[in-house]
Amino acid sequence: MSFATSVEDAKARAANALEVFAQQIRSLLPPGMSYWRQRTRRRRIRNREFEHVKQMVSEYKEQLSKLEVANYSLAMHLKQAQQCNNSIPLSFYPHDFDVD
Repeated sequence: MSFATSVEDAKARAANALEVFAQQIRSLLPPGMSYWRQRTRRRRIRNREFEHVKQMVSEYKEQLSKLEVANYSLAMHLKQAQQCNNSIPLSFYPHDFDVD
């Protein structure tokens, strides 16, 4: 602006500078918007995957709990059966049931 010869020249130079600046901004916006949309899409995909994994973990915890209860029940039945078998003498040998 200090090189302007008159007020009109300064206005023209300022308008020209603003036009160049606006063109540069417009050239930067499409790649920037594309990058922003891509990041947003990736974030949505990650969030969906995260929610799916959380759901799976919840289901696996529930399944684990049921299996632990079943395992405990089976362990108690086995213990009870072993105690009963120890008090009853068996009159056969295990090799009598081997299949050749």
